[in-house]
Amino acid sequence: PRSRAVEKEKPFSLVCKAIASSGGVSFQWYKDGHMLLKQQKEILDGVATVNSSYYCVVKRTNGYGCALSETARVSMSLEQPVQTSMGNNRAQLAERCYRTEEGHFAQEKVALLIGNGHYNEMEYLEAIESDIRNLHKTLTDLRFKVISLLDLQYDEMMKALDQFYKYLQSGVYAVFYFSGHGFNVNDITYLMPTDAKKEPLNC
Repeated sequence: PRSRAVEKEKPFSLVCKAIASSGGVSFQWYKDGHMLLKQQKEILDGVATVNSSYYCVVKRTNGYGCALSETARVSMSLEQPVQTSMGNNRAQLAERCYRTEEGHFAQEKVALLIGNGHYNEMEYLEAIESDIRNLHKTLTDLRFKVISLLDLQYDEMMKALDQFYKYLQSGVYAVFYFSGHGFNVNDITYLMPTDAKKEPLNC
């Protein structure tokens, strides 16, 4: 949306354009930091009463990913206002992007990615590094704090998981991803460190 000057009591419209690479998007408009009920379209129609700032939160309809628009100022002055940006308030506004319809929001977003491709006694898995690299970028774009680790032995995997568990507090969104060899026994999946033995294990 773009800032504009509007005469008092006159109507105005703001437009927020967004396209998702897959699926649709939803819109939610805010005025002076407060959610505008029933203003969930790409075009916001209003009537100018006082100087106000507007921005829009855009989310994917599948629930993954969101973005914040620039802030547009609607001024009663007859002079065209300068286009504004979120500037130093961007971090604060970004937190609002995590807010759900129920009013909850993520205090933190963390991810642990482990990729084991070089095994001592098993075949090399060549796609592991690219899997981890691609997912790392995707989660970083979604404002996750991401830790990516490659080729971990048993003790290293346990240490990484123990450290990751410490982040799992109330209000934290967490993702754990493992790429590598594994096996299933009695509907329990086991992840294999790089120093795992090839012979059958007693589970």
